[in-house]
Formats: sequence, C-alpha cells, structure tokens
Amino acid sequence: MATNIEVILLDYYFNDDSIFKIFPDEILFMILNDFVIERVTLVSTDKKSFRISKKVARISILLRSMLELGYVDHDTGIPSSTDSKTLIKVIEYMEYESKHPTKDKVWIKKFLNVPQVERNWILRTANYLNIPSLTDAICFTIASEMRGLTTIELCKKLGF
Repeated sequence: MATNIEVILLDYYFNDDSIFKIFPDEILFMILNDFVIERVTLVSTDKKSFRISKKVARISILLRSMLELGYVDHDTGIPSSTDSKTLIKVIEYMEYESKHPTKDKVWIKKFLNVPQVERNWILRTANYLNIPSLTDAICFTIASEMRGLTTIELCKKLGF
C-alpha cells in the first residue's frame, strides 16, 4: 500500500506521456536526499575538510551529479585530487559564482592573478570537479598571456 506522498509522486512522475519510468523508492530517495543533506564536505589530499553548501556544490557538475544520484551523505567527505591551498581557491570561485551568476571580468582577472604553477593546479582541480566556467576562464587567461609572443618567448614561458 502506497503512502500519500508516494501516490502524489507517482501521479506527478508517471503521467501517460512519460517515456521514462522511475521506481517510487528511487523518487522518494532523490527527493528526501535533497532535503536531508544541507552541506557537502570536500577533502583535500592533505586530509583537510571543507564544508560547502549544496548551492555552492551544484556549481560543480561532478558534485551536482553526485547529489542528484544520492552518492553524498552526511558523514562521508568527497575526496579531491588537490591540496588544501588549491581547493580553497576553487571553493572561493564556486562561492562567488553561486552568489553572482553574471560573470564579473574584473573579479575573475584578480582571482586568476596568481603564479602560473598555482593556476595550473586550479585548472586541474576545476577540470576534476567539472566546473566549466572556471576552466574556460583559466584557459582564456593563459591564451591571452600567450598572444603576441614569439616562439622562443613561448618556449621559455612554458619551460622548454
């Protein structure tokens, strides 16, 4: 016997035009999971934990998918592939983007005004977490720095 909420959900998701059929338990899990988890914990390679809100976590396509599929719970931290210094910078960007959906080019330029090595680590982390806007901004910054350089200057800048 289905509860009232299951009946409502079944009516909502299983209309006659729907091609996709989702089991009632999966629907309940997806909806209840969204209400239960308020924050997501990211863990750096040096074992430091950073708690961010779901709104901020949804900037990352990887984290958004994990939240929607229920792979995130209260206690387990999501391991990242970077150190805490880089992860702090990426979280700073995610928090900024969640509060300011329109991109402020001046803020992004200031944010990316870091040494090339650090920018490369931020790029790797953004790629791992699948944050397209940050990845695009870094690639654009690197490309704009390379414009007008000769082959010799470019090789020197890239360390060849």
